[in-house]
Amino acid sequence: MTLHTPGTARGARRPAKRARLFIEGTPLVSTKLSGVGTVLLETLRALDDDAYRDRYDIRVFVPADERTHLGRYSFTNVKVVSLPLPHSAFGFLSRIPLRFPIDLLLGRGVYVFPNFRNWSLARSRSITYIHDVCFVVHPEFVPPAHQRYLAQNVGRWLRRTDAVVAVSHSAADEIVQYLGVPREKVAVVVNAVNAAEFAPAAQAEVDAVREKYGLDRYFLALGSIEPRKNLVTLVRAFTETGLTDGTTLFLVGGDGWLNEGVYEAIDVAVAAGYDVRVSDRYVPTAELPALLTGSIALVQASWHEGFGLPVVEALACGAPVIASDIPALREAAGGSPAVSFFDPSDVDALRNLLVTHAAAAALPAADGAAAVGDVAAARSADPAPTVTRQWTAAAADLLAVAHRVWRR
Repeated sequence: MTLHTPGTARGARRPAKRARLFIEGTPLVSTKLSGVGTVLLETLRALDDDAYRDRYDIRVFVPADERTHLGRYSFTNVKVVSLPLPHSAFGFLSRIPLRFPIDLLLGRGVYVFPNFRNWSLARSRSITYIHDVCFVVHPEFVPPAHQRYLAQNVGRWLRRTDAVVAVSHSAADEIVQYLGVPREKVAVVVNAVNAAEFAPAAQAEVDAVREKYGLDRYFLALGSIEPRKNLVTLVRAFTETGLTDGTTLFLVGGDGWLNEGVYEAIDVAVAAGYDVRVSDRYVPTAELPALLTGSIALVQASWHEGFGLPVVEALACGAPVIASDIPALREAAGGSPAVSFFDPSDVDALRNLLVTHAAAAALPAADGAAAVGDVAAARSADPAPTVTRQWTAAAADLLAVAHRVWRR
């Protein structure tokens, strides 16, 4: 790979060439990272390894007035650089068809755009992440203004990028099918899990998060409170379980959009004596392994996903998973026997899985195995994490895509 490298004074010894990558860092500005922000941060942490220091010059760029927000990540080899524009101008320019080529401000290299939107380039190459195509497949789940914004701009962004990255093979198939991107232009960089962070938690850590959030026995759902997560079906199914004995359905995620039906379903459930809660505070990522370890199961009831990070995180923590039977979650599960699937439209099927998992978690191993079968047998052993893909592999795959696009 021969990317742009700084010039060398005549007569001086030429240093080894380092490939230069520029990665847009705006998803990292918020202290409460979205799924896109998590993918970007973990990828950058993997790229920050000393193994890449002598071969790659990796720079994360953000508007000048947002640079200080990235200081909390303390990268060692990855550099944070400022785009000489304020956030307001950056946002405005991202919404108009004609843009000043950004590489004339920052330099030549391969540019990585982590969240749909990209910029014009004069003499560089670009890679654009498309995490999912929900705005096309299920436009009813996307806020109308955002859906129009994506529908108006994604085609142009796709035409001017050199490669499109999908975070799963199923997402790649949908990008080809629904967005009309040529298969050869789509690269798959499968998401991963930070095994140093997501692993079975010690009992003391589990007890601490249970006390903090007032939990005893609980099912856990992770993700924004929005229609794509199919939380209405989950709450209705839980309301039909008969689990009014101190079992909680704990929903952890930011307040999303078009979610009035979710809160109405929660009100009905609570009125019927069921303990359904949305976390009343931000749950730090550092507490998720203990919450997952201590749960009866993670429930991922989504109608649509590009990948399904909570599934791989739960498996890494040794937690059982109840998941909707959609391609992305099948792929994320990787064939693990700890995952039980259901049709996301089938309230009865989900109710039955909730009841079975609750019974398995409550009964002694032998009784549970006799009463409810394989689920109890699986839970009778100590939590054993499922071996999952690491972010170092995802970072290496991204660099391979960068090599390919530069050589075109």
